[in-house]
Amino acid sequence: MRAVADICRDVTKSVGHDVSLALGKLCLLLSTDFLATQTLVNVFNVMSWRGVWGLHAMWMSAVFKGSSDYVACLATCGPSFLCNLGLCLISPHVDSVLRVLSPFPRILVSRAFTVLHFTNSMLLWRSFWTFFDMVSLASTR
Repeated sequence: MRAVADICRDVTKSVGHDVSLALGKLCLLLSTDFLATQTLVNVFNVMSWRGVWGLHAMWMSAVFKGSSDYVACLATCGPSFLCNLGLCLISPHVDSVLRVLSPFPRILVSRAFTVLHFTNSMLLWRSFWTFFDMVSLASTR
């Protein structure tokens, strides 16, 4: 079947070695992967961004205690945006460094960069979410 061959070709690109599976085995593996992704990976993903979101809320309330909500959000939106832009700009350089590292340091460096980028993206999201929430509440009054 052409669809099975196309899926195997896509999987081959992802894993870096030749994959050719029969339809039954391919369906079993894809179903298992889907269920694992939906039940484990997505749960941990939501837990991690909720954790970062909660940490950001605690940090905001401690650092900007007594300040206007607008001041607090504007003070975090700008630096988070600039940090996100910087991480995107250095990403190709991190990729070139990763190519020359041995497997274990490559995993450590790539995961550290991913955690840094994820944490900053969540802070950026939280900052702008709060800011737009305040703007929409102010416009409805």
